[in-house]
Amino acid sequence: LTLLALSAPVIEHLQLRFGRNYEWQDIRAHGWGMAAGIVIAGLWRFTLPLSRHALALIPLPRGGQGGFVRQAAIVSTLTFVSRVTGLARDAVLAASFGRSAVTSAFLIGFLIPNLFRRLFGEGALSSALIPEYAHWMRRDPPTARRLVWLTLGTLAVVLGGITILGQGVLLMTLRARDWSPAAALAIELTMWMLPYMPLVCLVAVLGAILQVHGRFAAAAGAPIILNLVMIGAILWAAEGLQSGQLFSSGSSQAIDPAAAQAMTIVAGSVIIAGLLQLAFVALPARDVEKLDLQVGSALQPFKRMMTAFVPMVAGLAIFQFNALLDSLIAMGLSPPSADRTTFELLGWSIAYPIADKGQVASLHWAQRLYQFPLGVFGIAIATAVFPALSHAAARIEAGEHDDSHFRRILQRGLRITVFIGLPASVGLILVGLPLTRAVFERGEFTLQDARYVAEILTPYAAAVWAYSMVHVLTRAFYALKDPRTPVRVSLALAGLNFVVNLVLVWPLGARGLAWSTALTAVLQCGVLVRKLGHRTPGIIDRRVVGGWVRCAVATGLMAAAAWVAMHWGAGLVPSPWSPGPAGRLWWELLLTVGSGAGFYALAAWVLRCEELSWILGRKGADRSGSRGSR
Repeated sequence: LTLLALSAPVIEHLQLRFGRNYEWQDIRAHGWGMAAGIVIAGLWRFTLPLSRHALALIPLPRGGQGGFVRQAAIVSTLTFVSRVTGLARDAVLAASFGRSAVTSAFLIGFLIPNLFRRLFGEGALSSALIPEYAHWMRRDPPTARRLVWLTLGTLAVVLGGITILGQGVLLMTLRARDWSPAAALAIELTMWMLPYMPLVCLVAVLGAILQVHGRFAAAAGAPIILNLVMIGAILWAAEGLQSGQLFSSGSSQAIDPAAAQAMTIVAGSVIIAGLLQLAFVALPARDVEKLDLQVGSALQPFKRMMTAFVPMVAGLAIFQFNALLDSLIAMGLSPPSADRTTFELLGWSIAYPIADKGQVASLHWAQRLYQFPLGVFGIAIATAVFPALSHAAARIEAGEHDDSHFRRILQRGLRITVFIGLPASVGLILVGLPLTRAVFERGEFTLQDARYVAEILTPYAAAVWAYSMVHVLTRAFYALKDPRTPVRVSLALAGLNFVVNLVLVWPLGARGLAWSTALTAVLQCGVLVRKLGHRTPGIIDRRVVGGWVRCAVATGLMAAAAWVAMHWGAGLVPSPWSPGPAGRLWWELLLTVGSGAGFYALAAWVLRCEELSWILGRKGADRSGSRGSR
């Protein structure tokens, strides 16, 4: 590394001797390249023990010994790559087509298959299938196999029928009246992308089957295929236009025929990506379950699964509604125009609590930022722990074990969730402003806009650990085949969230909406833990509380180190190497996050946090709970 670092100034001195200028920017670029290489190598080295030597937790049916910590690491890594490529896809789409009517039409058309994916594929149906499938895998593997094929066949027929019906309805709607060019294009693109709905739902169900067998990579990596295919199609379509200036105006409502044709190519690539995703997941699924169309014995398990599926859909719909509630209130309680700052209610003139409709966009951007670590870590842990909990619950039902094994898995999931989620919450609060500026501040997005987003991000970020824990606790109820309890809790807290939103929005504006969401998530954790304790007593014991306390202490030390790095670290860069404004923001983020993460790992090691050993897969880590009091 020393030789590589010295090579840049040596090369520049040689250039100077041969009559060329001595250019500091070349040395600076060399340094940034070295820094990026070191970070990538460090991340790769850190993920190797996660995927190779993680702690064995449960016996999997056909995968030997494995642990959900290892699976969580795999899911987290691939989800991180998926989120990054997703951001790249959005950036390429914006750069190629801009904020035009064509782009809006495409996003509207892409909304429907994504909604079905969240409600059916990756949400309720997979959550209902995994516990039932895990139960019959242990009790009667042929019935489990038939349940798989009955579910896949029913899903293909039902969603295929919905797709055909939807195509017909959209076609009649398109011909029913003279639509505006933008609306007509949105309907046409929806028709193009509607077949992606059954494809992505089949991918999600096949991924759920693989998860029960301890195989997580295919399902977690499938979204990367969609992002890469769409990026290629967008670039190809934009190149065919031979001009990106057609989309430089965000206010234009006109539909250029060439632009519409180019976006149709992008819509067609979504179907190609769906077929590739299905093949990518179906090939490993074929190895774990062979074709069996004698589905008679699977009818009863299928009916039981569908009985659980209905309340899960309701619960997921409530969650999706909660996610939109903040934006809906912000839109409704902001002034319709600049000259109207008050509204009349029962003879009273009341000022709008939210200054402008730009706060709706600020909420959206803040949500995107806090959902990034939530998706990479929180949901990944919940996804990986769910099959483990389902296996343990199936053993309880079969009388092979008491609830101690289920409780130990859940406790480990809760501890790892806080171990990762709590420092993520604190770190996101610390770097909120520089992160928002680095990601969004360009063009029309100003420093003041970044401050608004960072202020809203703070309350959202404060509860990242709570959002993650809710996912784990909800999966525990699903594993116990009790989907109704989390639905009832979600429904009650959705009403509370609405009331608290209306209370806090007046003194705090858009920040009050974020605080309401965060406080409701924390309360939901407490209620779910209490209700789950009635089914499985002793979930929160001294070992769990002790682990959380050590995690909190390590997080406090991490916050101090990160704060010092953020406020004093920027001055450590020599002036010739000093990057521009954008580069300095990324340098500040890199230094702060790196210092905080390193200090957190050191503090966790000094405090003997068992979670660190679980993640690193060290030998002698807790397998039976005998070292929990250390």
